Amino acid sequence: MMSYLGLPIAKGIAHNKIYKIEDLVITFDESSASDVEKELEIFKNGRMGAIADVEKIYEKTLTTLGENEARIFEAHLSLLNDIELISQVEAYIKDNRAHAAYAVSEVSKQLEAIFTAMDNEYMRDRAADIKDITTRIIKHIKGIKTDNKVEEECIVMANDLTPSMTSSLDKNLVKGIITETGGKTSHSAIIANLLEIPYIVLDRCMSLINQGDIVVFDGADGSVHVDPDEKTTAEYRKRQEEYETLKNKYKELEGLPAATKDGEKVELMANIGNTEDMEFVVKSEAKSIGLFRTEFLFMDDEYPDEEKQFKIYKEVAEKLPEGYVTIRTIDIGGDKNSPHFDIAAEDNPFLGYRGIRLCLGETEIFKAQLRAILRAGVYGSIKIMFPMIATVQEFMDAKELIEECKKELRSESIEFNDNIPVGIMVETPAAAIMADAFAKLVDFFSIGTNDLVQYTLAADRMNKQVSYMYSAYDPAVIRSIGMVAQAAKINNIPVSICGESAADKTLLPVFVGLGIRHLSMSVSFMPEVKWALHLRSLAEDEAIRDEVFGLYNKDDIKEYLKKVSEMLHI
Repeated sequence: MMSYLGLPIAKGIAHNKIYKIEDLVITFDESSASDVEKELEIFKNGRMGAIADVEKIYEKTLTTLGENEARIFEAHLSLLNDIELISQVEAYIKDNRAHAAYAVSEVSKQLEAIFTAMDNEYMRDRAADIKDITTRIIKHIKGIKTDNKVEEECIVMANDLTPSMTSSLDKNLVKGIITETGGKTSHSAIIANLLEIPYIVLDRCMSLINQGDIVVFDGADGSVHVDPDEKTTAEYRKRQEEYETLKNKYKELEGLPAATKDGEKVELMANIGNTEDMEFVVKSEAKSIGLFRTEFLFMDDEYPDEEKQFKIYKEVAEKLPEGYVTIRTIDIGGDKNSPHFDIAAEDNPFLGYRGIRLCLGETEIFKAQLRAILRAGVYGSIKIMFPMIATVQEFMDAKELIEECKKELRSESIEFNDNIPVGIMVETPAAAIMADAFAKLVDFFSIGTNDLVQYTLAADRMNKQVSYMYSAYDPAVIRSIGMVAQAAKINNIPVSICGESAADKTLLPVFVGLGIRHLSMSVSFMPEVKWALHLRSLAEDEAIRDEVFGLYNKDDIKEYLKKVSEMLHI
């Protein structure tokens, strides 16, 4: 028996034989095309064929999973009709006298590279959507037909699964998914969760595991065993029974507020990156959006002017009649690039011209966004959140720009909300240290644990040599969160967590014990977080917090919290 540890994506136990889907190897003609106009027509026909395919997938998904889930493929149709994508491919064909398929491949590589290089998991996972639609175009151009139809029970394994491939899986036959690449926020992950197919990502799985091998894995912790012995098989069978019991227990809390055992309420909110994500939010129990990442709007070649942004923010706000949306202003820079900002190459972009620093330097673009948000605030409850704040002066300068926008809108007789709450994302050690001062000026805090961990520990989680240091369990990080929560409590302002740690059930009692009453996460994690929350009282969470504050090593903290969770079978 060989054992490995992968990245958990979709919960559940899978035990079956492996069915490998090998990568499609496509060769391209890199020579100069003799007839550019013909290649442009070939590209057009390939794109139209891809559109027809996706329309069929949309209809099938609409029937099998529902309207909200089918909207993923509405987004794919939008990409296939995107003027900027079309113009880039056409320009590549013309400028390089390139064959159509090769041009699509090269443009796709460029776009995928932009998204894959980003530190933000949500943005990285959008590369899969680009690859999905461009591969489909290429297959039509080259007349390639693939048939990966599953005909018997198995665990599907591949280098990667596109959203369209995942949606086409027969969940009665596919008992699990293992891929070499992928992320928790990818559309494939969302679909796998909806189909209730266990899913993990395991590096080099295609070389580690053979076709037909018997494998058992747990989609909750990423553990994988090839050719499991009887003892391991029995253990995972028991896990499956416990998992099914838990799923039924989650349903017991549907419709009830998220709260501790003794009734202390904790608001569970959703993270989104575009309007398509709202369909998953509407279907969930989330009433509010704790983080709307607006930088995604600025990554297309088409500039999102004030009017376009206004319509988007208005649409989101109107879909939350009982809640609110927290709009994080443009967070470009670091690993997130945009064609609309001229950012010079930097030795260390994560410590450079990014977030609020960029916004304060590009005031016309920033003000257009602020005006759009203020106008949209008439149609629903909206909050404005500034990213990467390090100094009080940065916040004051940004607030001054809001006042300028209000003055302009009044002079133009344009309706806007004059009382939109304004807060900051606490993700720098400077902001955490100065939380007591900020709390007197802002309307709310939102703790971005992803960057707070990185900056507090001076450890880039994408750097394999130091990524071992990157941990939300580190006492310095937990104490920083405690400082922010305490400052918020003293000044009677709300504080939330919107980084990946917000969905960490093991850290949950620490957050609640520290006074965090708002958590923002992917909607797929909400049922389990809600269940874990209700198993302990506030006093119990506070006792756990005190124990954690007596520990000075991240591994000790993690081990203690793991034992605490296991006691309640979380």
